[in-house]
Amino acid sequence: MVTDNDKSNITVRFANYSELERINELRKQVNDIHVSGRPDIFRPGFNIQLQSRIFEVFDSDGSDVIAAFVGDVLCGFAVVQYLTKPLSPYNLQRRIYQVEEFGVDERY
Repeated sequence: MVTDNDKSNITVRFANYSELERINELRKQVNDIHVSGRPDIFRPGFNIQLQSRIFEVFDSDGSDVIAAFVGDVLCGFAVVQYLTKPLSPYNLQRRIYQVEEFGVDERY
């Protein structure tokens, strides 16, 4: 649980390659919650395809992995995908990102 003292020590930044294994630990926690809550939709097990996905995203020009820290502890992540919204009668063309996946360590 994050305390009031911890809140001033939260950092969010792009992940480093060396942090992807820890992010996979968090992704497995999220996957297990999905499987437990909706076994009719989600497949059990954090298979090699799911594990390797984070490395593909990291190496992609169209996506990023974002890491959240409390102090030195990596406790959350987001996988974002960059999209270009076209010019429309209402909006100018713009680049946005959508959150593809995110999670926070169950201890936080």
